[in-house]
Amino acid sequence: MLKNRLFFTLLVILISSTHLLAQNWLKQIVPMQTDISELEGIFDFKPMKVYGDKLKINLDEGNLFVWFSLGNCVSSSWGAWDIEEGKVISFTFYPKKGYKPSYYSLDNIGAKQEVRGKYSTFKNEETGLYYETQHGKVMRINYTPSRKYNNLRCPKQSFWKTEMSFQNPNQ
Repeated sequence: MLKNRLFFTLLVILISSTHLLAQNWLKQIVPMQTDISELEGIFDFKPMKVYGDKLKINLDEGNLFVWFSLGNCVSSSWGAWDIEEGKVISFTFYPKKGYKPSYYSLDNIGAKQEVRGKYSTFKNEETGLYYETQHGKVMRINYTPSRKYNNLRCPKQSFWKTEMSFQNPNQ
């Protein structure tokens, strides 16, 4: 009887710690605040691959893609932002296993629901956090810059000048 209780207690602790790990990194990466150098501390010894302005991190629970700034007003996949090089602009997480939003502490983010067929998207445009579910299970989590950072978007004129300078450095 004591062995059963001990086993059950250890199982609960293991499940709880796994749940906390999943939540922990979600709260540590904040667009426009987190630096990519900080990701090394969050994801100790995880394989990371860089593709231009995107970093892929293979986690046990899924794949995480992090987009970061290439410099002040330098064009990238997420447009041009007036932020220093290496700042996280956005991330997308694709879980390997579908969990309910409560697993990721997403059930109380003040999001508006949008239904498209068998998919539901929950968006909080104020914070920039949104996620997509299928049959009640999370399929994707996105965290983009919140509205308070809209003033850091570079004007389109600056965006195009930057992009052109990469194509022809002699101008």
